[in-house]
Amino acid sequence: MRFDIRLSTGTLDEAEQAPAVWGRIQFGSLTEDFVAYLCDWTPAQYKRQWLEAAKRLVNGESKSAFVTMFVSPKNGGHFEWWPCYRVGEIVYLQNQLRFYEQVASLFAVESLYEYVSDRKTASDHDGTPVSEWELPLQWIRDFANRDVAEIA
Repeated sequence: MRFDIRLSTGTLDEAEQAPAVWGRIQFGSLTEDFVAYLCDWTPAQYKRQWLEAAKRLVNGESKSAFVTMFVSPKNGGHFEWWPCYRVGEIVYLQNQLRFYEQVASLFAVESLYEYVSDRKTASDHDGTPVSEWELPLQWIRDFANRDVAEIA
């Protein structure tokens, strides 16, 4: 089992939309496809952010996030990411569509990780359990080591 996140090569052929590529996040037996828009970030910027997010967890941070769709506030109203919460040697992943209007201050991509809220396991609205997945920190560590080797 492992954790991985990748983009495909080539852009989607969507004449009406911004340039984008397919991506895939995998942890254990779960595989989730996503569309990564390229109007504000390049594939290299996504990859750098993912490696940074992984290193944060490996280096002891309790919160991080893997951004799978970034559109700046000037080009859209939201972004999609996978917030992560480290508890000892376990990482909990959740998937979120985050609207800029929900951010308490003016959004700055340099402060991305400050927007990761504390971990919730139930909805504030009605107490419904929040979907989350548990994986060993070692999978994140292995991902970071593989990606560092690929970038070098």
